[in-house]
Amino acid sequence: MDEQRYQPMPSIDQLPGWLWHRTGRRARFGLALVLVAALAFTAILVPAIRRDQRAHAAAERHAEAARHAASVAALIREQRPRFGRSTASQRPAMLRDLGSAIVADARARRLDGPVLHARCEPFPKTVGEPPPELDPRKAAGSYSCVAVTSEIGRSAASSGGEIGHLYRASLDFTTGRFALCKVAGRPDPVPDPEVTTPRACAGGRLPAP
Repeated sequence: MDEQRYQPMPSIDQLPGWLWHRTGRRARFGLALVLVAALAFTAILVPAIRRDQRAHAAAERHAEAARHAASVAALIREQRPRFGRSTASQRPAMLRDLGSAIVADARARRLDGPVLHARCEPFPKTVGEPPPELDPRKAAGSYSCVAVTSEIGRSAASSGGEIGHLYRASLDFTTGRFALCKVAGRPDPVPDPEVTTPRACAGGRLPAP
């Protein structure tokens, strides 16, 4: 019997060499050419793919930076201070005029409403001390305000709650001047460090009129 003819198949790790030895010279030459061409193609293609990936990633970073810058600019514009003056002589009346200005601002911006009224309270709250509008020792007050659009659960027995648009405001009791800023609305719960409450609305000194 022809032992070579009936030689059993080799194991998997020996199969490439077994096939190579049983391949004709021309076939070997063709396979070698195919392998060289594949290696050359890979040497050209892989760097090109990597360059394309790097360029795509850089373009994405640039686009994201542009979107972020545009978002920050829009939020800063949204929080830009609006200034006004109360002609009242009493502090509580000055605060009411500030609230009226906030209502007018919210309506002028065409914010979701209807805007019913504004409520302001000292910011930050100080336990055991009167609010600035009732404390003659304080020349100015810093407030957190809401342009109220809805009242929840309000009754004779409970003050309930309010929903609306947030504002920050400063009120100078010596001149009646005030500054109000709409708090920038954000889709995420973490504030952007580049978008902060303007100093004029955060209890800072009001600029000269």
